[in-house]
Amino acid sequence: MRRTRTWLAAGAIAILAVPFMTSSSLASWTDQEWAHTEPLGTTSLDCGTTTGFTTQAAGRQVSGTLLGTDLDTLAAVRGVNNKIDAALNETYAPTPGAHDLDPTSTTTFTRATSLNVGVLSPLVGVFLPTVDVPTPPSLAVGTLAQYSQVRPTGIATGATGAVTNQSGIATIGDYGASTPPSNGSISLKSVLGSAIGSNMADVSLDIGAVSALSRVDGCDVLRQATWDIPAAPNAVTRDYDIANLDLTLTSPALAGLVTQVDTSVGQLQTKLNGLQKALLDGINGVLGGISADLAILSVTTAGTNVSVTNIPNVAASVSSLLNDFSDADGIVTLSPRTGLIQVNLAKLLNGAGQLNNLSPNSQFLLTPAVLSDIGARVTNLVSSWRAQVISALTAAANSTHVSISVAASVKALGITVANISIAINADLGALHANNGALIAAGVSVTLLNQNNALLAAVISSILAVLTPLQAALVSVIKSLVDDIYATITTLDTTLAVGVPVVANAVALVFSTLQPIFSLYVNVQPDEPGSPPATSFIPATSTSTAEYKVTALRIGILDGARPISVNLGTASAGPVSLP
Repeated sequence: MRRTRTWLAAGAIAILAVPFMTSSSLASWTDQEWAHTEPLGTTSLDCGTTTGFTTQAAGRQVSGTLLGTDLDTLAAVRGVNNKIDAALNETYAPTPGAHDLDPTSTTTFTRATSLNVGVLSPLVGVFLPTVDVPTPPSLAVGTLAQYSQVRPTGIATGATGAVTNQSGIATIGDYGASTPPSNGSISLKSVLGSAIGSNMADVSLDIGAVSALSRVDGCDVLRQATWDIPAAPNAVTRDYDIANLDLTLTSPALAGLVTQVDTSVGQLQTKLNGLQKALLDGINGVLGGISADLAILSVTTAGTNVSVTNIPNVAASVSSLLNDFSDADGIVTLSPRTGLIQVNLAKLLNGAGQLNNLSPNSQFLLTPAVLSDIGARVTNLVSSWRAQVISALTAAANSTHVSISVAASVKALGITVANISIAINADLGALHANNGALIAAGVSVTLLNQNNALLAAVISSILAVLTPLQAALVSVIKSLVDDIYATITTLDTTLAVGVPVVANAVALVFSTLQPIFSLYVNVQPDEPGSPPATSFIPATSTSTAEYKVTALRIGILDGARPISVNLGTASAGPVSLP
């Protein structure tokens, strides 16, 4: 007999109510009545009304072998299944733990479990969405659940995924306003071995919410098998969704480049902030040196004014580039600040279609073409990032405005021998351009009274001091301007060296993965091309097949710690005649 049901979970029933009527992938199914003379001892078969079928279903979120651990040995991730016989005796697993969502019903027998994968914590680097739901009323929109429902009329439904606010478990595309669970993660550090070096700290597969659903109207299928009466198009329904699949690499080499950027940003800010004082000190130093070089000379300054304005916040100019930076297709994303390089495997392997709506048993491999593509993308993106960082810093420096106004005269023995003028009013970028041509144009030294008889004895000494004066003033201004940009040039050289280091580290990871990595999507064992070691229960003369679907199968063939993980598996059937 059925196990005693001890409580009523109205909240859970509302969440996981059946039949599913509001989701496009959980379509409604109409019943049809058929009659036939003496079908296997039965004079009529009314699909939707006739009872007595033996029916079973199951849902499981994760199975397989993970880092050397057979997940079948971990009770917390074994999924849920149930079965009824002709006498409405229900058997189910796990016991206890498979929550009864319709405890008073004799027309539907529904079991569900939330996924509590805390037991996976000993597997270092493995994280899956953990939902610890001790009692069914705690099941809420967005939680990860495993679900099976059987009916005495021969309808079986297995599902795994997120509980929706639309009366059931739906595939990812049917969420509506609900929020899918957070990503899971499987570290490949131990599998990749020597490919994880000083320039790559970790590599992980990050897996978004995965859902699967299988549903069979066993009455309809058996009617066709027994009497050749065509079954309805939706007599067998299988669906799946994969939110995303990324390979995330943690690169200290990339994070180290950000350290260099931060250092240069600080240096550049300091130099810009101190430029006004440095220019004033430099100009005064040249002018003050005139009388020191020749004691008979004196300098009179009519007015000296130096101002540096519009000094940018240099860190702000590059901050957005140090967080997330993606290529145009959204396939590669850099997070330089944290050293993360995220490769959208779904897009990389299958373009804009990603991994949904594919034919049964679609397989993807890291082919040489894929490796070449990812290598070029990472190199181009890191190079582009470098160029944009340098461009942002250069633009910040360029926008700084410099104004210098100097009017001075030089006298010897009371006679004016030179007038000095500096008139510069331009942005720093303009002063730096064309080898400082604008600076040279803004500085003039006009020599006077060179033939004065009183100065004849010392004129050669005076000219020796005054002739190089214009060049000296230009040089001091230009050297301070150029020093600003020297900081940026030095950083660019450092980044140029780092780009291939990061790209080569990524290339090593992918080339190591290539011969051992395999990905199957929409696995249906009863269809051609299913991966090895997949099985199903075939049909017999009195029962349907088991209709199974696995959304995602990841295989990494490493002898020491293999990974062969099935994510999102649902099965419906077999369903046997009364």
